[in-house]
Amino acid sequence: MLEIKEMELLELMTQAEEYIESVPKSEVRTMFRLYYIDGIPW
Repeated sequence: MLEIKEMELLELMTQAEEYIESVPKSEVRTMFRLYYIDGIPW
């Protein structure tokens, strides 16, 4: 069960990273990556 949840989480992280990479402005991409992927607060 834990492995299934881990795989789902990895898939969601991949989707989030793909979306962030599709953002045209580099500054916004950087802010999104720091906040959503790295967990740094605003």
